[in-house]
Amino acid sequence: MPGRVFAMFAPFTDHRRVSRWIAVGAFAIAAFIVASGFVTASGPDGRGRGFVTDSVSGVPISGATVRLEASDVPWVFDTSTDSTGYYEVAVPSHRYTVTTWSADDDQVTSTVAVGSGQTVWFNETLSAAGARSGRLQGYVTDASTNAPVAVGEIVAGHPWWNPGQGYVNQSSMNSSGYYEMNLVPDGYEIMSHNAFGYVPYDYYTVYLGSGQVLWYNISLTPNPMDAWINGTVSDASTGAPIAGATVIAQVDGTILPSAVANATGFYSLSVPTGSVELSANALGYGPTLTSTYVWSAGEYILNIGLTPLAYGVRGYVRDGVTGAGLPGILVTVDPLFGTGYFDQETTDASGFYNIPFPPDDYVVRASAPGYTTWTTWLFSFSPGVVWANATLWPIISTVSGYLVDSLDGSHVPGLGVTAIDSRAGYSTYVYADTSGFFSLAVPPSPAISVAVLGQAPYAGNIVYVATHPHRTTWVNITLDRLNAQIDANVTDALTGLPVSGASVYAAWYYGS
Repeated sequence: MPGRVFAMFAPFTDHRRVSRWIAVGAFAIAAFIVASGFVTASGPDGRGRGFVTDSVSGVPISGATVRLEASDVPWVFDTSTDSTGYYEVAVPSHRYTVTTWSADDDQVTSTVAVGSGQTVWFNETLSAAGARSGRLQGYVTDASTNAPVAVGEIVAGHPWWNPGQGYVNQSSMNSSGYYEMNLVPDGYEIMSHNAFGYVPYDYYTVYLGSGQVLWYNISLTPNPMDAWINGTVSDASTGAPIAGATVIAQVDGTILPSAVANATGFYSLSVPTGSVELSANALGYGPTLTSTYVWSAGEYILNIGLTPLAYGVRGYVRDGVTGAGLPGILVTVDPLFGTGYFDQETTDASGFYNIPFPPDDYVVRASAPGYTTWTTWLFSFSPGVVWANATLWPIISTVSGYLVDSLDGSHVPGLGVTAIDSRAGYSTYVYADTSGFFSLAVPPSPAISVAVLGQAPYAGNIVYVATHPHRTTWVNITLDRLNAQIDANVTDALTGLPVSGASVYAAWYYGS
């Protein structure tokens, strides 16, 4: 299996087969993306940037915290806004959860995807929090020596089952270990953050009332002992050392300061005892996850092999009507099974895209406003690059008509009408208005299905039409009334005796 060189590490793709590329099938991000140029290998880190403003006044919010966090690797990137509300943070290509908050505002959570070498603009608005009439304050001390702890922060947040909601605040400690923060009256989970050298503190919910000043002293337990994880980061195919690789360790939810491999690929991390999860990443390679358990002080050897981005997908994205290449179209590559390597880029002036990646199974999508979405799947069997050209069909056609009662010819209002393009996999939905009229925007296609789901007293119906560019296809759909009746006797197959209480279900081809 490509990449599986060292018994002690597992690449992103260890739980899936690494399989020559096959593209299957032919059947989209609110953030503004700026491509930084064509890349032939894993590009440099992308950048997330934007402004944080008040949701009502639009005034910039300075000092707001913006956190980008990956769900499947221990990557967390924090930054703060400046006096203009602007922030910028460099991150590897991936999908991230973005959490933004400030001392005066409720936090919000959203998502963003950043590709290699891309700059993604992601603006956020915050709503003002309620009156921060409660105060939490206290001293943080070393549980062994009673000496003040001045490293890290104390966070008043929310339990794991309610993340990204409501108000949060945090405070660093001064040289005496003192912290304080004003809070909106509520229940909070009190946690330590980045208190390196100590066991993470996470206490059950503390309730703070209006006008209440709560003294809350905290004792942090020093790590029983620290150990060293040392090793070499190398190319999983050739064994060559990888200089400049970044290795990140996470222990019990705390992400430790990262290490960078030297010219020989050697890295060294100081870690506490416990279960240690490590992630390694380098330019031109897919990230790798590995873990080990540190039982006691001493040295632990953990060599890490990174899989080169020897695979890839490239092609052109074209307009289905004109055949012209489409520039600026976002193409994304996601791991088929939810976790793993991700990247994206926008097409160049000719509509061309090229995205390298490590071996895995992927879903590739191209999308743009005003067009259908294109999707294909890639399954790997041996190294190589596959061509996958995409056709996006512009939504420039219309299907219109009336829903008509088959008995008296009157128009039927209020029923839902769905149009499905079997060629592009596109669908859209609308309710008929008070006159029974419907109108749906669709792509030009020879295979449009227009369906009405039955709703008493009418049965459903389905019709098939072709659509053409910049034209309206008219089709009235006749609906039969539910005015027939089925009578039946249910009997025992052996005795012929009647069976009481049996359920009888009647259905027809479309609309029940």
